[in-house]
Amino acid sequence: MGALTPFHIIENSEIINKNAKALAIACSEVGSPQIRNLGTIGGNIVNASAAGDSIAALMALDAYVTLTSSREERIMSLEKFYQGDGDCQIRKDEILTEIFFKTPSENAVTSFRKLGKRKALAIVVISIGALIEKNEENICTKVHIALGAISRYPVRVREAEEILINKELNEENINKCIEKLSQVTDSSVQNSPFKDLALYKRESMKGISTEVFDHILMQFKA
Repeated sequence: MGALTPFHIIENSEIINKNAKALAIACSEVGSPQIRNLGTIGGNIVNASAAGDSIAALMALDAYVTLTSSREERIMSLEKFYQGDGDCQIRKDEILTEIFFKTPSENAVTSFRKLGKRKALAIVVISIGALIEKNEENICTKVHIALGAISRYPVRVREAEEILINKELNEENINKCIEKLSQVTDSSVQNSPFKDLALYKRESMKGISTEVFDHILMQFKA
């Protein structure tokens, strides 16, 4: 995707809806129709907000960014892009030109949910993007889970991923994963300036994580 692609194009893209549903959902929930018509995926990324709508979905898709200057072109994972000092890893003489990720396999599905304080024009309170791949024996063969608005940047939660990888995708293991996501949320927020929100975000994470897994299981059955 070019960095100047508006949200409404991604939201309504047939290829994105088929292969990366999480991103289509995330873009559909950005602001209002006017904002989605004008706002761009690249702007959302380089704005480097803790509450960036699309970032948790893109991180779950293991997305990469291309940074271009008159001297060179740099490619890095979105996860690395949000590490280190400053708002993000873009340099003063660079622009973000594109975002890309591998097409998930036919055995993988994705989903995204966010919680806001209202139904429209809502700033993210917490968000989750997930990619799950399973085989014919219902064993989870790949899992990427990213959480937004629990720390300075959205983060991959590998502790939760490890609970599912190479395990049966059943209710018991999913509930263990959801509990770990809740614990990680609580720990991260407790160590932030917004520690008073830790209980709220911890419990809310259980709710939106459950919605994500319900949507994922529904897609597997379709």
